[in-house]
Amino acid sequence: MTAGEFEKKVWEVDGIRMVVRAPWSTEVDAYDWVNAANAGWRVNHYCTQRIATRLRGLEYLILDGYGQVPHGNTQLSGIRTGYTR
Repeated sequence: MTAGEFEKKVWEVDGIRMVVRAPWSTEVDAYDWVNAANAGWRVNHYCTQRIATRLRGLEYLILDGYGQVPHGNTQLSGIRTGYTR
């Protein structure tokens, strides 16, 4: 899976905007989750469990609805709500 496909899949499954800091064609491990992450999870937990392990050490950003990088203790529910202003 390419980094661009990975970003798209995260949005489709988890409803979270993220940016992989690599060219879109960079190969990463597949994002094979089919259910959205728990809304009560914190950003740090989400990144550890679902994102970092598949990006092979590439840098990435999680973005909230204002285009800002949220604090690691922010719940996913708060981030998702920010996209629907």
